[in-house]
Amino acid sequence: MISLLLDNNWDITLNENGSLKTADPYYSIAQNVACAVRLFTNDAYFNTDKGIPHFNTTFQRNPPLSVIRSYIKDAALSVSGVKNAEVVLNYENGMLTGEITITLENGETARIGTGIIQYKE
Repeated sequence: MISLLLDNNWDITLNENGSLKTADPYYSIAQNVACAVRLFTNDAYFNTDKGIPHFNTTFQRNPPLSVIRSYIKDAALSVSGVKNAEVVLNYENGMLTGEITITLENGETARIGTGIIQYKE
């Protein structure tokens, strides 16, 4: 599997020759998990069944962490090469943060931050 390497702003990157950079297989899987978790329901034009209903769950006040955790785990497990996923979420002072630890089929692990979602009162 080959994935384009994305930078911290989620933009594609170029190498010194001006060609698109690709990620190594290990990083590709982790990056693909991050993409799967960021995907909103109905946003994948050719596969509207994929995605997480973020507007109905994640972006609600006092979100149901068990439901969000389940959606994130399912999204991570849908990525080729992922054998297991553990999701830790914290909701405190109006902020939802978390981390996903994936185990690859070869036994290696990777951690992916879920970012921060802040709720305004």
